[in-house]
Parts: sequence; structure tokens; C-alpha cells
Amino acid sequence: MYRSKKIDHINVSRSQLGLYVTTFGDHFETQVIFFHDLGEYHDRYSEFAEYLFHQEIGTTFIDMRGHGLSSGSRGHASSYKDLLEDYETFFDQRMDNYKEKKVFLCGHGLGALICMSLDQIYSHVEGMILINPAIQYRDLPDLGLKKILGKRSLLDKFKIPLPSGIDALSNEQVVVSNNKHDPLVNKKMTVGMYRSINELLKRIKYSSYFINVPVLYIIGEEDKIVDLDISRLFSSSIDGNLLMLKNYKNLGHEVFNELERDIVFKDIKKWIRLTESSYVKE
Repeated sequence: MYRSKKIDHINVSRSQLGLYVTTFGDHFETQVIFFHDLGEYHDRYSEFAEYLFHQEIGTTFIDMRGHGLSSGSRGHASSYKDLLEDYETFFDQRMDNYKEKKVFLCGHGLGALICMSLDQIYSHVEGMILINPAIQYRDLPDLGLKKILGKRSLLDKFKIPLPSGIDALSNEQVVVSNNKHDPLVNKKMTVGMYRSINELLKRIKYSSYFINVPVLYIIGEEDKIVDLDISRLFSSSIDGNLLMLKNYKNLGHEVFNELERDIVFKDIKKWIRLTESSYVKE
């Protein structure tokens, strides 16, 4: 697989930041563009990429600003608009590469919210895979920050903890636990990122009504990070003709690094093949 690995950098708009892009199997007809979770980066999903590669499905991972090997202050974004503009820039520059491909968007946690926010590219994709979408966190730190969340301030880059339990090591089902010593895994976020997440959560509230592509919605029932009741309620507002909801009893938030991950990988592959063969965009 790594013989097909391609690494690139995307310069983004006003900020002069560079996004680190990793692609595997760009020659395959079917491609998955992946958006990682808060604190994570591309290498945390390598087993998923390898599995899809052997199924002749290519993957592209874009490290979020301030994450992994992308530039920017660690764990920081000044606004959700900055995050979305980064990915819009990626598509502006790279969509021509996907013109003859069947493209799926895939997001994990916070990345699932980003998927749903890129509605201007729905017409270019076959469907979306939303894995433990962070529709609402069970525990976002307060720390008396509400008064300053509505405006930028000198405290924007002040570091605060990630939502409780976001560290994969807190889940005893996790197979890959080397993130404890991985310097590219963020252990904290900034006040600016906290505000960006809250802005994105508000924006995503009604987005389910506007989704017009097939959706595979995955919930790990042992997820201690996402409010599962809210997540299920959100999924119920997606057009039932487009939605496939999958619940996994023994999986938590870290689907990609847990013992039963292979079951999820196979189900994702089956759904991709079913969708690309049966769905015709209007």
C-alpha cells in the first residue's frame, strides 16, 4: 500500500497555513475523502486506509489545521469558518482530480460535522459516511469561558482539556494505544477551537434536512464522548430513503482502533459498493 502513498501540502487562503494531505491508491475508481476527529491526524486511521486499499478503494486524509503535520498553532482554530474554508480550498484545488471517480466523504466525530457542512460539494459525491458524529458532546469543559466565546481575545490560544474521554487510552477495547507517546496527537485544544466547535454545533443543528445524498450513520453504543440520544434524534431527521443507520453494541468512540473495528470496516465497504451500484444522482 505504501508504494501508492502520496504526500502533498495545500496552502490555504489568507492564513498562509499549509494542510498536510496523504493519499493512498489515487488510481482506484472509488475514492474516500476522510475528515478526522478532534485531536487526531491521518496516521491514527492507517488500518482503515490499508483495508480499503486492499478493496481497491482509495483514501485521502487532510490533517486539520493545528493537527498532525499541518501547520498552525496546535489544537487551534479562530473560527469554524476558518476550518471550513480550509477544506473548501482543498476541493477548489483538487476537485478536477476526482471528476472521473466515485467519491465518498467520511468523517469521524468532529470530522463528521465538517462533512455535513460542506453542502456545496454534495453534487460531486456519491454519499457520506458519518462515524460517531459529535452532534453534541457529553462533556465540553466550561471553565467560565462563556463570556468570551462570542469574540476573539488574547485568551484565544489559551489551552484547555479536550472533551472528557477523547483520549483513546480511556477505552479498554482499544487495540492501538501508542497515542500516549505520539507527539502528533493533541491532548488539549485552545479557547479558539472550543468556540469554533460550539459555532459548528449550532450550524449543524438543522443540516440533516438538507442532506441529499446517501448516508451511512454509524454509532458505537459504548461511546462516552458523544450524547447518543441526541445523535440518534439527529439521524432520525435525515431522509429515511437516504439513511442507513448502524449501531455497534461493543464499540465506543474510537471505532478505528478498537477490537471489533474489522466488522465496521467490512460494513463500510459493503455500503460503499451497494451505494455506488444502486444510487443515481438526479
